[in-house]
Amino acid sequence: YFEHGMDSGFEKLFNESMDFIEQHFSDEEKLLRDIGYPMLAEHIRMHSELIERTDELRNKVRSKTINEGELVAYVVNDVVFGHLVNEDRDFYKYVK
Repeated sequence: YFEHGMDSGFEKLFNESMDFIEQHFSDEEKLLRDIGYPMLAEHIRMHSELIERTDELRNKVRSKTINEGELVAYVVNDVVFGHLVNEDRDFYKYVK
């Protein structure tokens, strides 16, 4: 758990960040639909799994039961490296 607690602005900033991630996924899905990406269904499934995890983390932030490692692992490992860097690379060749 956060060693020094969460200040009142943390939950707001966290939720804004998670909203940004969800909007990114929505925008990306629209782009992939528009270009006829053949792996769209699988990509949407991956987004759905990440959004489910986002919802779990929102609940943990709300109840103040999240720890720093869990939060950093999700954002850095799951969203940035796991998805944006690795998975999104697969559709780059379809975007012209």
